[in-house]
Amino acid sequence: MTKLQLVRRWKASSLFAVGGGNVAVLLLGVVSGAIASRVLGPALRGELVVVQTWAGTAAVLLTLGVTQAVVTYTGPDHELPRPLLLQSAVAFTVGCGIFGVLAASRTQNWMNLVGIFGGAALTAGILISSNSAGLAQRHGRMTTEFQRVRLVPQAFGLVAAACLWLAGIRATNTWLIALGLATLLPACVMMLSLLGGQQALKMTHGWLPPRLLVRGASSAFLLVVGSSIIYRIDGLFVASWLPSEKVALYAVAVAAAGACATLGQAVGMLVFSQLRGVTEQKQQRAVIRRGTARAVVATTAVAIPLIVIAPRAIQFVYGTAFVPATGATRLLVLASIPLAADYLLVHALLITGAGRRVFQIQIIAGLLTVSLLVAALPTGQISLVALVSVGVYLISAVLLFSAAMHSTVTPQSGMESR
Repeated sequence: MTKLQLVRRWKASSLFAVGGGNVAVLLLGVVSGAIASRVLGPALRGELVVVQTWAGTAAVLLTLGVTQAVVTYTGPDHELPRPLLLQSAVAFTVGCGIFGVLAASRTQNWMNLVGIFGGAALTAGILISSNSAGLAQRHGRMTTEFQRVRLVPQAFGLVAAACLWLAGIRATNTWLIALGLATLLPACVMMLSLLGGQQALKMTHGWLPPRLLVRGASSAFLLVVGSSIIYRIDGLFVASWLPSEKVALYAVAVAAAGACATLGQAVGMLVFSQLRGVTEQKQQRAVIRRGTARAVVATTAVAIPLIVIAPRAIQFVYGTAFVPATGATRLLVLASIPLAADYLLVHALLITGAGRRVFQIQIIAGLLTVSLLVAALPTGQISLVALVSVGVYLISAVLLFSAAMHSTVTPQSGMESR
């Protein structure tokens, strides 16, 4: 077997591992969400989702692009432990501040100190898991550590949810602390392992991040912000504006859409991975067209049946109390078709060095998203909120596809290819 064949086989195995990992993470999340929904009901489940939404959004923004930067950081490993540990501590502190304000302002009047601590632990745990995934990519361990840092916290969360269910506990604050610690503790252990174990705690390099890492993170952070606005802002607005019952219903719709998009992206990524070995513009466009088409077809093949059986599927997984999520679920599942293409096209443009064009499109889509959400949310109809995603994802995917077809930059290595 030639060296080229070995490289191709390694790439294929890595892609299958990542795709399989995505599906496993998806399944673990759905099962955990189903358990929480059946135990807590819409009102209490909505309270939990509010904190999870704030924690997830805060964690993504607080990565400050470091997750992407550590992948391509060319400095020595011993410069990373203290800055990453400091960032983790900052995330926990900021989480305490966010949820402390929500509790003190009576915005979430059910939350006590236990809930505040749980929300902060969840924020820090998500950030640490994200940075750990970057470290695993840095070490080229896509089939081992990369999968563990994503799957283990999810598995611990599922175990925690099952234990709370068996114990008959319905207090939201207790669920928060259990899920928060189930995310934080394994994430800390895995990040320390990737940083060198106990040796990482003994390193004497400064706490401030090296300049080269800061430069890389600064470039990535713009795309992190843009992606957060497009992909996360609807959930954050719903969690901040609507009653907890509707927050829970919207979470059901988001989970269904995420399932469809993830499967479509996994199919498309197998084709898009070929871009790194293509330097001729015509071939680049052919790969992008083929990958986009396969992602759209795969997502549609899953989405259409799910749209048809949505009421029964929701009742079976989450319970009768969540069937009112049917309308929003059908719309967000429909939106998952352009979403799958949108996600892949962003990566295609980054691989071909057109990151600036991605950010420009994200600004347009972000402004449109916020404007439409501000108009839709006062109605209290989560179906209208979901309709915003249908339109924005479609517009964004069309703009990204057009940009990819006109991109003339050859593939490059570095930050924008991640």
